[in-house]
Amino acid sequence: MSSSLPTARSPQGLPASWAGLDSEVTDQTTTVVLEAASFHGPTIRRTARRIGLRSEASGRFERGVDETETIRAVTRAAQLLAEMDACTVAEGTIDVNPAPRVPTVLTFSARAVAERIGANIPGRVDGIGTALPRFLSSRSRG
Repeated sequence: MSSSLPTARSPQGLPASWAGLDSEVTDQTTTVVLEAASFHGPTIRRTARRIGLRSEASGRFERGVDETETIRAVTRAAQLLAEMDACTVAEGTIDVNPAPRVPTVLTFSARAVAERIGANIPGRVDGIGTALPRFLSSRSRG
């Protein structure tokens, strides 16, 4: 199974693979809609191989993306465009994800990690909480 991204006039590309010529931004472009989507990796891989069209985007979706970060990513892209004075960003987000994923929660301690890997690495496990604060709750940092 493969699909295309349709418009009122014609297909505009392959999801997670390639956009159509008519969808490019030009000097005459006045409105851009940022879309963030997640696609099923195995389906993208089969379609890209079948039609012989691999891209950076198809490779990314083949390997998998963190679906829990989609809205944050598109919001950040809009923020960066606004900071560059490239646009005025409209308020709001539309999320049509039929089955949102919940982030996986891992609970561990420095002692548990040391026992698992067979070595005590002082300060290294606690440093993970400093390096990745967005992904670790304060409870899991201890």
